[in-house]
Amino acid sequence: MDDLLRFFRRLINVVRPHARDADLDREIAAHLTLLEDEYRRRGLSPDEAHRQARVTLGGVERTKELHRAARSYWM
Repeated sequence: MDDLLRFFRRLINVVRPHARDADLDREIAAHLTLLEDEYRRRGLSPDEAHRQARVTLGGVERTKELHRAARSYWM
């Protein structure tokens, strides 16, 4: 059953790859917003909070690549 589920998830990723990327973009944006808010509560300026959130995340594109790699492995 798990193999069949993985097959269908991969098939959906092939047919609708942009939908998954849009979801990932929204999720990363939400995480960045939460991190920025936390850094601003700690007293950082908006610009520094923005920068520090990206540093903490490890880079937006790198995070996307790692997520895609993990997703393709498990799906």
